[in-house]
Amino acid sequence: MVAGWVDGGGSVVGVEIRVDGEARVGEYIRDAGAPIVAGRWGLGWTASRRGFETTDGGMTWQKDVDLPDPLPAAQSVPVRACGPIGCIAEGWLRVGWGTTDLAKPSPVTPLRAARSLPPPLDLDCQPVLGAPAERKRLAAGSSSSTQRAPPALAVRQWSSFLAGTGVNGASDGASSELPPFAGRPAPNVPPADLGIGVESLTGVERSLRAVSLAHVYAWGPKNGDWDQRGHWEARWLWPWGSGADGRSSGAVLAPWKTMEAAKRALGLGSATTWLFAPGDDPDHALLLARHTVPATSTDAIVLESDRSPILVRRQDGNAFPEVEAAVRTNGYWYLSTAQLPGELSATVLWLVDGSIAREVARVPRAGFETRIPSRLASREDGRAVGLVVDGRPEEGGGTAMRWVVGIDLETGAVGEPERLAPADFSDRTVSLCTGDDTGWELDAPYSADVRIHIGPAWETTLKSALARMRVTRDRACVKMAFGSVDAYGASAAEALWMPRRSAVPSANYRTIDVSVLSAKTRYALRCGKR
Repeated sequence: MVAGWVDGGGSVVGVEIRVDGEARVGEYIRDAGAPIVAGRWGLGWTASRRGFETTDGGMTWQKDVDLPDPLPAAQSVPVRACGPIGCIAEGWLRVGWGTTDLAKPSPVTPLRAARSLPPPLDLDCQPVLGAPAERKRLAAGSSSSTQRAPPALAVRQWSSFLAGTGVNGASDGASSELPPFAGRPAPNVPPADLGIGVESLTGVERSLRAVSLAHVYAWGPKNGDWDQRGHWEARWLWPWGSGADGRSSGAVLAPWKTMEAAKRALGLGSATTWLFAPGDDPDHALLLARHTVPATSTDAIVLESDRSPILVRRQDGNAFPEVEAAVRTNGYWYLSTAQLPGELSATVLWLVDGSIAREVARVPRAGFETRIPSRLASREDGRAVGLVVDGRPEEGGGTAMRWVVGIDLETGAVGEPERLAPADFSDRTVSLCTGDDTGWELDAPYSADVRIHIGPAWETTLKSALARMRVTRDRACVKMAFGSVDAYGASAAEALWMPRRSAVPSANYRTIDVSVLSAKTRYALRCGKR
């Protein structure tokens, strides 16, 4: 015999099909609320505190089961499930079936599984760039020379980028003086012109918050003629470098006719959020303008050192839905987004080729009310991109599972989910990467302490540590790291910029680059495992 359930608009009916083909339909309960069913068990919970339950796959239902009112905190306990021992629903745990004393509901008490602490990452470090050299290099920086206008196609694309809805760190007031970025002065604004700017303080990777990552400048005549005499450029910092590693696009002719059009395009005075995604090297980055009015949409802007910014659209010419993650590998950007309105729940992978993005593949997602955040990872051979999702902790333990679904970039084939090292690395030792390490490369918060030691006396723990890692099921290694130390203090510790004498490490001594934000300045360190 085969048994199952038929769900129609929230109402369920049990069905049995015998070996001889005879079908039997179970009892239909019109007012069973939103029933929960699993296997041969089911429970309906109505607004009148009456319940309906079945233990035979819906063939018969026991009616008028006495149930309590839903708990006000039920929304904080989103689990609804039934099984042999009872049901969880409306904030209550109902133990047992039938009208025995075991059926009395009890409030759900979340169980806290014992968990081991992830191992700290202790690093011995040396400054890479001393303060005098850094100041000299920063002082020598100047704005990019003005270039001629981008191709007509790019101008038309940018001219359509006018629907703004909000900006991080932006002011809609124009000024003759623009703020510096990453220790470098802003572009010079001619006396007869005014400038505007927006700053990105948020990364696509959610742990990059309240950190100045990129700045967009635009300047031109006070009244009109921006498409003739106006200019704009973008500047950014690679999270894994120092303050001396700032990059700039080319300063190109503005695609907007007036200052007001430029303000609308940059989202000044509205609800647009500017997000930043670092590339696989300092010379490449991605800016995302996420709009929320009238509907959620995202404009993607590809940045490359000393080249014109490129506005990217889907093949149909429209903006993206919300961009969840981005990664650059093998010379191309790949973006993941939610599905378009009216489509089945999925994560869609896009390949950016010039100013056009085309769909590569889509990975179906369960239709939960809360969408689980995901990341994109790359393989060292450039042949695949991985969709990485952190799952729920394992049963009986506190370790969160991490899964990856590989997508072949040539065929678009979606592989089976693979298990990766747990998100908190609590059951293994994390090493420093070498050029021979393989695995999925991704940026993610480092859940354990990252301790920095410089010299015999100075040490600190990085705040909001972010790591670029290579991960497999059996091992994980750190390739680069970023974090802050008293990021908004008045001055940085001398240890961060004053080189110290140390013993020459052996040839096989592994080291990584660590970027530290302190006193609004970034410092580059070269670190080995302690």
